[in-house]
Amino acid sequence: MKFIITRTSNHSGERPCREAKMELLNGYSDCTCKTVAQALKIDWVKNGVPKQMDGFVRVYDTEKTRVWTIDINTLEELIKLYERHGDIIIQSSCFEEIPLVIEIYDDYR
Repeated sequence: MKFIITRTSNHSGERPCREAKMELLNGYSDCTCKTVAQALKIDWVKNGVPKQMDGFVRVYDTEKTRVWTIDINTLEELIKLYERHGDIIIQSSCFEEIPLVIEIYDDYR
């Protein structure tokens, strides 16, 4: 399974670990507005492509974002990643193509 991978201490966009590969993905942000018409009144929404969802509006980026990805196919591979890098956090992403992020938690947020 493919994950986006980040490192808490990495503020410059460098490769978070040697296994990471760079990809370009289309991201999104969710807006709590109920309709696209309401959302278009918000300045930042105008910079994306709004789509009506069930009870909210999802705004897709117009440009791709550079992200680092990693393939983890077994629990053993996930444990090896943990053993090499320490604590990890798994959370949702803002990219439909790769819905989960592994964060190497090596610094305070």
